[in-house]
Amino acid sequence: MPVITGTRLSLLVAVPLKPSIFRLIPLELQQGRPIRVSVVLFSQGINEQQTFADRFGDSGLQNVINIESMSRLETYYENYRDLLSLRSSRVGRDIPDLANKLEQLRSNVNSRKTKNVDILVLSAELCRKMCGGRLTSCKSAKDRTSMSVTLDMCTILMKEHNLPPAIFDQALDTIRCQGTRLLNAEKNVGEKKFAFNALQVKALPKSYRPPEGTYRALQS
Repeated sequence: MPVITGTRLSLLVAVPLKPSIFRLIPLELQQGRPIRVSVVLFSQGINEQQTFADRFGDSGLQNVINIESMSRLETYYENYRDLLSLRSSRVGRDIPDLANKLEQLRSNVNSRKTKNVDILVLSAELCRKMCGGRLTSCKSAKDRTSMSVTLDMCTILMKEHNLPPAIFDQALDTIRCQGTRLLNAEKNVGEKKFAFNALQVKALPKSYRPPEGTYRALQS
């Protein structure tokens, strides 16, 4: 099992490997050189509580988190760009696209637009394009998370696997109605339903709303 040491601000995770796998990794890693992980967090509320916060409260902490993460992501992009220019012929094709997506994300982070889900969509796309790993989660990791994950799936199908834009919404509804996310919900609440009531669904951005018949008010 992995062994975790260090502090909350500086974690060190030692991952054991089988000898057959260990022999395949670079020599410097065999000798103990650590792999540094660059971590960013983008946060965007999309439920009725975010509606209340936007109208009557304060989303300042969320904005601060996104601004700080934007700065870290820009630093990572600069390092990734420099490495790509040394090692790959893809730089002429990939870097302009990455730079454009990064500018779009920066603009959205600074816009203070309410329920700006473009922050989530763009940061996810940048993570994929720069070979990063990503986690998506809401409070319970099953309802709003399912809406986000399925939207991401369909976006990948359209942009990378030629899903016609004309049937994007149909494919999205199909994945939400028949995909594995309802099984995940069943394991949590005992029923193949997303835990939303009618008011909560109306508060969600349109692309994050579950299809009719896939949700009802449940205790999460």
